[in-house]
Amino acid sequence: METETQLHEYQEGTKFIDHAELMQDEEQTALLLLKSAMDKNNKFPAMGNSVSQIMRVSNEHDSARKLSDIILRDQSLSCKILSLVNSSHYGQFGGEINTISRAVVILGLDQIQSLSISIMVFEKLNNGPMAETLKEYACQSFLSAIFARKLVEKNASINAEEAFLASMFYNLGKQITIYFLPDKYNEVQLLLNNKELDENSASKKIIGLNYADIGQYIAVQWKLPNNIIRAIQANHKETVKKSNHPVDHLIQVAWLTNEIVQIAACGDEEITVNELMDIIQRYQVNFALDYEKVIQMLTALSAILIDYCELQGINTKQNSFCKNFIDFVNSQQESEEEAQPA
Repeated sequence: METETQLHEYQEGTKFIDHAELMQDEEQTALLLLKSAMDKNNKFPAMGNSVSQIMRVSNEHDSARKLSDIILRDQSLSCKILSLVNSSHYGQFGGEINTISRAVVILGLDQIQSLSISIMVFEKLNNGPMAETLKEYACQSFLSAIFARKLVEKNASINAEEAFLASMFYNLGKQITIYFLPDKYNEVQLLLNNKELDENSASKKIIGLNYADIGQYIAVQWKLPNNIIRAIQANHKETVKKSNHPVDHLIQVAWLTNEIVQIAACGDEEITVNELMDIIQRYQVNFALDYEKVIQMLTALSAILIDYCELQGINTKQNSFCKNFIDFVNSQQESEEEAQPA
């Protein structure tokens, strides 16, 4: 049972909901810079409005029709949702799903909401001077979200779609920075490449806010659920503590899945194997994972990634994230086959 102190911490835990007046000067300056860049892009407010509309549809009478109507306003979004739900990953319901309303009924309101937002964010944030980098992070976010949903699907205390959204939006602040402030992102990367600071400290130094702060700010503007906003937290990769609150667990699901997916695509098999072992060890207090189970999950994600890239027009051999991820999974499968007795 939650204590009054714990409840107070989670009610007051998000800077942009409760403590905006306490922001420091450099944080306010960073937000003004970001807002100025976003205001120059007329597509961004429209996307935020669409995200808010989709999230406002709740499980009530006529919800399937309401969500379908919102999605059908965007022809590209409608087509991509139907393509994805009929792909090899989702196409297990006996017969083709040929309308959005049927997709909502078959897969559920929450899952179609999550897919819609994922596709929408990708479509709006996949161009500009750093389009390829944005596509890499979009793929990482989508795979991490699928991983999160699978990870908690048997956990009655965690909502699977909340886990999906928490993992998907973990890198939202970074994606927004790449799109609107690419020069600032490159300065952060320079500090990281020189191993001067970790990512949280580097982004704070260059931008005035770390990536998680920016992600929270955007999530508040989009009126995402409070649990999702609070789950967008900077990962300091310290020893993981036992989670005693659903939001704690959402945060750790987002950290774990993004860490695993990111390291699987690092391009160095030896580093990946060692890092995966370390990640499994660090998170064992909350997640019953072993190396074999993680590889099985990554193998399933690899097939989903191929479908997703085909849908989004991404060449998996040219996109470094996709190529490295698929190559690692294939290499692990080959090693397993070689280890099997004849």
